[in-house]
Amino acid sequence: MEPSKNNLISIVMPILNEEKIISDVLTSLLNQKLYEYKVEIFAIDGNSNDSTPDIIKKISETDDRVHYMLNKKRKTPFAFNMGIKAARGYYVAILGAHAIYDEDY
Repeated sequence: MEPSKNNLISIVMPILNEEKIISDVLTSLLNQKLYEYKVEIFAIDGNSNDSTPDIIKKISETDDRVHYMLNKKRKTPFAFNMGIKAARGYYVAILGAHAIYDEDY
């Protein structure tokens, strides 16, 4: 069942060269204890030159809550705008890709 806009949280996350941590970051967000809320994650890559895009795409193949987007302009404000435009949630969270989030974040 598709979540309604009212119980969906959209996460916008600009990313660049985070191959060492991105899998753990996304997993921590996917494992959030959100009760009646659902989550969608827009991982917006600033054209990484490591394996970050491949890692995100692999996760998105098995979990449709994760969406890979390429930010060809590479600047963070453009990533914010891309993610906010794609967001379907009632709430939008802009989060960093440098942290593992507690399950009740």
